[in-house]
Amino acid sequence: MLIAAHILWGVVAILLFRTAPSRQAFWAALIGGWLLLPPAAYGPLPPPGSFTFTIVGSGLPSAQLVTKQWTAPAIALLASALFDRARWGGLALRWWDLPIAGFCLWPLLQGAFVGSASPAPPVASLYLLGAWGLPWLAGKLYLRGRDDARTFAGLLAGLTLLILPFALIEGLTRFRLQTLIYGANPFAHDGIERYIGFRPQLFFEHGNQFGLWIAGAALAAAWQWRDAAGEGTAARWRVAAVLLAAATLAAQSAGAIILLAAGLGLLFMPRLFGTLRIALPMALAGALAVGALHVSGAVPLRSIATDTAPGKAIVGALRASGRGSATWRVSQDLKTLPLLRRDIFWGTGRWDWFRPAGTRPWGLPLLILGAYGLVGLALLGAAFGGALVRLAAIARSGGPNAAGARLAILLLLLSAIDALFNSFLFYPAIAGAALSGGTPKDAAPDRTPAA
Repeated sequence: MLIAAHILWGVVAILLFRTAPSRQAFWAALIGGWLLLPPAAYGPLPPPGSFTFTIVGSGLPSAQLVTKQWTAPAIALLASALFDRARWGGLALRWWDLPIAGFCLWPLLQGAFVGSASPAPPVASLYLLGAWGLPWLAGKLYLRGRDDARTFAGLLAGLTLLILPFALIEGLTRFRLQTLIYGANPFAHDGIERYIGFRPQLFFEHGNQFGLWIAGAALAAAWQWRDAAGEGTAARWRVAAVLLAAATLAAQSAGAIILLAAGLGLLFMPRLFGTLRIALPMALAGALAVGALHVSGAVPLRSIATDTAPGKAIVGALRASGRGSATWRVSQDLKTLPLLRRDIFWGTGRWDWFRPAGTRPWGLPLLILGAYGLVGLALLGAAFGGALVRLAAIARSGGPNAAGARLAILLLLLSAIDALFNSFLFYPAIAGAALSGGTPKDAAPDRTPAA
């Protein structure tokens, strides 16, 4: 079923490029693939009702090497190379692309410092090139200007609207569409119960990812509404934004709702983007300080939570509100920290470095730190930190790409903040990082199929 689904989607991608303008065809092929293809080849799963820590998010190489994290952009880019070669003209590696290239290639060099890597360094590097390098390349090719950003946002919001009826069914019942079509998913029922009804999953890795995707699509629709002010399409995008925001609330993922609210505040109060010049470095410094204290063990979080009155009050409030997952995730981090500190600089080169602890970290940074060390984490952080800095400069410039840069900033921040707590990534935000690599003079004309 996995192979058949990808072959079928390859045919769909070709048909899209033969029948639609190229930028529409590309984003429909990529976003549609991320929405509809099976998340991964999971193999044998644990008994129903049990939880497995040996399946991580597909942002990193693991036992699940065939994932739509890289197959969807690979299919879309291959079709683009066949039918839209004009877009590839003038494509060049810029200095701000070096960190993401370094992150993808780091396992090859890391192999000289670690004893036994799993998967093997060439395999790990190929996976990272597919999962991170290909979406980055997609952004360099198809997020070069305002028209590109409009197409991307429109298809992200529009295609997501099409799946909402199926999400409604899953929200009212325990029925899982993915189980019916592709087979069981290891996280099909993890955190499924909500305050009202159930959290949908559809064809995502985890329900958390579904909630964040819907929030990102709502931001994309709201951005289209604001960007189309005074045009005939503004009312349509306003309705789309309201529907997607309502779907985000219905999914009842607290983090996604909070991030959506913050994103809407930035979007409709654009002057706040000016504060990012100060806020982003401060937030980065704060995150690094908190992360360093967390990993080092200098701050005894477990003791604070169990032995102090404020700690007990915070834990009690979270549990009373039904948001005990936050404290659970921190507790899993703490169990793996002794393992993580052993090879913190180079990393272990092993995706399952956490196995001796009997659990794993839930957030992406610690998973990267354990597998690829401070070097790998620094390279990825530099890639996205550099993208945010460039995007903030473009947004402040007031030029033709300013509006698109604001959308990319919103999606990048949405995914980066969520990645602190989850390893199930919001994919289009990864591609959006490359918008900073494009300028109006780079934009290629859209290719429209011949009649």
